[in-house]
Amino acid sequence: MTKPPNIKVKALKSQWTEADAQKVVSQWLQLSTSRAAGFNLVGCQYDGIAMGARNAFQHHANAEERKGWLSLPFTGVDGLPSEGQVWVNEGILAATVVAPITTPTALRLLHDAVESGKQPKECTFLEMKSYPSLEELRKKAVLFKARN
Repeated sequence: MTKPPNIKVKALKSQWTEADAQKVVSQWLQLSTSRAAGFNLVGCQYDGIAMGARNAFQHHANAEERKGWLSLPFTGVDGLPSEGQVWVNEGILAATVVAPITTPTALRLLHDAVESGKQPKECTFLEMKSYPSLEELRKKAVLFKARN
């Protein structure tokens, strides 16, 4: 809803696993419409999916296209200290969104609803954080633009 009109999105659907993401992206790469030109980012809804997509690009047969894809920043969501944050620190992912665990909030909402007899609000928003920080990402963006 907030995406500017000049941003184009190509969405691929996979199961929420690294292996399935790799399979789906590998199949898509076989199509003539899958050239890296015109893409600026590989953004995924889960860090594992980002890793699966990256693996598919790493194994792409066309060396020139592979280089183009792997030069793009890869991002994900989850930001677990043992996965997404490690991959960012290693330079495999450019960034991740640290998503909080939802179970404690859901249990609190359920408890409050039972106690009060009132339906909880339709939407509850949880605070997400960028990893690395937005300030660090801005610095990286300037360096990325200068490099390309």
